[in-house]
Amino acid sequence: MDRPFEGRKRKKDWDRKKCPIELKESYKWIGPALEVQDTVLSKSEHILYVMDREADIMEVYERLNTERSDVLVRNSQNRRVRVDDKIDTIKNILANQPVRGKIRIKIKKNNKKRRKERLAKMEIRYVEVELQWPERMREKGTGKKVGIPVTVIEAREKEHRGYKGEPPLKWILITTEKIENIASAKEAIRNYAKRWNIEDYFKLIKTDGYNIENTELTKGRSIRKLTLIVMKMSIIISKLKSSRKGNSNLKTTEVFNKEEINLLKLLNVRLEGATQKQKNPFSEDDLAWATWVIARLGGWKEFYNKDRPPGNKTLKWGLERFNALMLGCKICLMEII
Repeated sequence: MDRPFEGRKRKKDWDRKKCPIELKESYKWIGPALEVQDTVLSKSEHILYVMDREADIMEVYERLNTERSDVLVRNSQNRRVRVDDKIDTIKNILANQPVRGKIRIKIKKNNKKRRKERLAKMEIRYVEVELQWPERMREKGTGKKVGIPVTVIEAREKEHRGYKGEPPLKWILITTEKIENIASAKEAIRNYAKRWNIEDYFKLIKTDGYNIENTELTKGRSIRKLTLIVMKMSIIISKLKSSRKGNSNLKTTEVFNKEEINLLKLLNVRLEGATQKQKNPFSEDDLAWATWVIARLGGWKEFYNKDRPPGNKTLKWGLERFNALMLGCKICLMEII
């Protein structure tokens, strides 16, 4: 959503708590989701919106819970809930729930947050509750007296194997989906874990790649165009990165056209070494093969260390160099013609 630069009221000039959600910036979690239901996702049988803690808003649970859509949100506030005619907080209710099962989640390394890469063993608790509207929204005439039925899921790391001083992993998720058994609870946790791919994608657009936030462009139209270009290239790099270990089903033709694949074949011959370990170990049909070539163009030399695969910046440098070579080939062909 665009923020109007002029005419914004100061906080002291309006009561934010009594302001309707449509006039708040937090409506960005609801408005676009409702719009895509009737446009891009109009033919979808079921839609699950997976959101982070910023979307822990009562109106999100109310408005995005439709006949063909549900939400899965990481809890931010210790909300008041009703269980069996008893009102308590989410944390207190979960503390009294038995362990329903266990799950293992692969945790990615995060140096900024001092998070160690590991396979976290997590205990699962869940309970059906009814979210209670805040007192200010249950006033007479608002129509917010009836609570919202949801399921609260807790995934807590049992055996902490992170860095010293790193807190054990703990997720509290709220979903409008029906959680009938431990299998559906595990599926909800896995769905939330997939959301970290989005964080990696935005990291590539920002600090770990194109650094879009430091652009020197000043006009909104120009910045939007640049952002679209960067997003397109970031999607390509994300696909390359996901295929780097050869455990993806992505094919080379899903990213590169026929001319580009021919250039990749020529480059592969030049970039391979003399020994077997310095050869590209993947099939030409597999995108991992193209990732190997692009990484080599970006300066990657870690042939012998499986724990040092190419990262975002290496693939970015390699892709930029490849695009420059591709442009040079097209120019040469034009001169020949």
